[in-house]
Amino acid sequence: MKSFIKSLFVLLALTFSTLSFAATWYVSPAGDDSNNGSSLEKAKESIQAAVDISSEGDTILVSDGTYELTDKIEITKPITIKSINGADVTTITAALSPPLNPCFYINHNNYDESVIIDGFTITKGSRSGVYVENGKTTVIDSIITENSSGHGGGITGCTVLRSEILNNTAGYDGGGALNCTLYNCLIKNNEARNGSGGGLYGSTAYNCVIVYNSADLSGGGADDAYLNNCLIAGNTITGNAGGYGGGISYSTIRNCTVVGNYGK
Repeated sequence: MKSFIKSLFVLLALTFSTLSFAATWYVSPAGDDSNNGSSLEKAKESIQAAVDISSEGDTILVSDGTYELTDKIEITKPITIKSINGADVTTITAALSPPLNPCFYINHNNYDESVIIDGFTITKGSRSGVYVENGKTTVIDSIITENSSGHGGGITGCTVLRSEILNNTAGYDGGGALNCTLYNCLIKNNEARNGSGGGLYGSTAYNCVIVYNSADLSGGGADDAYLNNCLIAGNTITGNAGGYGGGISYSTIRNCTVVGNYGK
């Protein structure tokens, strides 16, 4: 019996020694990247510095403020980056140079876990606001605005929940979002210049409002999309070369309201 109990304790000790526990790191405009990031009082100044010291499953909490990037935030592991008080008071502005810089660039190989970006205004990205090269990414309760790209002006390759995608521009397809799955989002005033899908392209949307977007060729609101229980209104085709589908084009819709879309 004593031998069994001893063996059990050894097994438990080995089990706990191999477990890793998720950590929480902090970022603040008043912080310093030489800090260890373990509390608000010892916060990092840049989000990238906190990302660099984090491990899979960790959470980074970001204080109120505007974070003007000098380069993209590059994420290569599934972590959560969350603002403390929400998108209205926490803004991430992309670097002006080099060109073709998103705010967030995600490239990880863990297909079971997701990068989570929660509660930010994400703006001025020049290769989308959020660009996913590889791996699951979920954006929650955020405002994606005034970003641009050749394809997918606002956001590319994400699952998006309860967010606003506003005033983004693509040189070709997907002014607001490209290859995304969206739930309960507002997609408004986005533009696909010289292309299709002013609001959405190649995306799936549930319970979304898709309004006042424009495209030069087809699908002012959405192109090559699946839309369920959405409102598609006030979207336009602006090109003069026989464009079609002021509201939607080449898309499947179910239980949607499509009204007041037109071509110029």
